[in-house]
Amino acid sequence: MNPKSPPPTSQKSLQDRWQVFADRKIRSHWAGAVLFAVLCVIAATIARLVFGLVIGTNLTFVLYFPAVLLAALTAGVMSGVAAIILSIVASWWAFSPPNFAFGVPRAVDYANFVAFTISSSLTIWLAERYRRLIANYRKQADELVAARPKVADLHRTTALFEAVINMTPDLVFVKDLE
Repeated sequence: MNPKSPPPTSQKSLQDRWQVFADRKIRSHWAGAVLFAVLCVIAATIARLVFGLVIGTNLTFVLYFPAVLLAALTAGVMSGVAAIILSIVASWWAFSPPNFAFGVPRAVDYANFVAFTISSSLTIWLAERYRRLIANYRKQADELVAARPKVADLHRTTALFEAVINMTPDLVFVKDLE
């Protein structure tokens, strides 16, 4: 195999295999989408707890944005919306006074919840647009691969026609009888 040539179409990259898995197993079933959102939010909450202990950050939602993005890109809109809701609940429980209990949210908490919801909703919309663009790109790439033999036949026919024209010394006129 030439090192500069692309891999054969039968070989799929890890990203392609993950995308197929995500589309078939996670995105197509609501339970899988919600479970994936739960896992993303749990990971973000643990990371937020660790960062809070190490550097004492006050940025409640900073690590929940990537969780929402990952959920939306991988498992779709439903998973992204579930990640928003779960992130708000987790941050309210873990990081709003009293910590690790559901207290009455303060005005600043409500403002954070609204700002996070609006920003994350935009993130979900962009992630879904991206997913659709990638799906369209893959469909067009598959169509181009499928059209290669037809294009090769067209080039051969054109070359044969040009050869016949170039070898004919006189003018040839063809008229349909109808």
